Amino acid sequence: MKRTLLPILLLLLTACQRPIEERIATEVKDWTATNCPQHIDAITQCDSMTYDPLTHTVAYHYSVSGEADSPLFWTTYDLNRQAIKENMLHNLHSNLEVRELIAQKCNFEFVYRSATTQERYYTLRIPASDL
Repeated sequence: MKRTLLPILLLLLTACQRPIEERIATEVKDWTATNCPQHIDAITQCDSMTYDPLTHTVAYHYSVSGEADSPLFWTTYDLNRQAIKENMLHNLHSNLEVRELIAQKCNFEFVYRSATTQERYYTLRIPASDL
């Protein structure tokens, strides 16, 4: 019995001692593997989530199609940047999956690209200080 408990205990102790950046990177990678691609609506798909330990930023990467796959659409979208940011803040706070990331003072970024050309149309950054 002692021989089986010791390796498990050692594994648990080393897992608890992993740097927070490594834990976040692993969780983000696992989330992407499990949940992506994920259709958000008729024109938006979440392709991945990434983590940059240098900036402590979690980024959601989306591809857009249809009417949203146009630079003109995003020019209009940018006019409502504050309302969009407030909506994203509300979504982050109501999302149980990101509570630990918020507690760890992560920054968030939402990147929207063309599904056809991969051109970056829009990026919304939410610093941890705004959460």
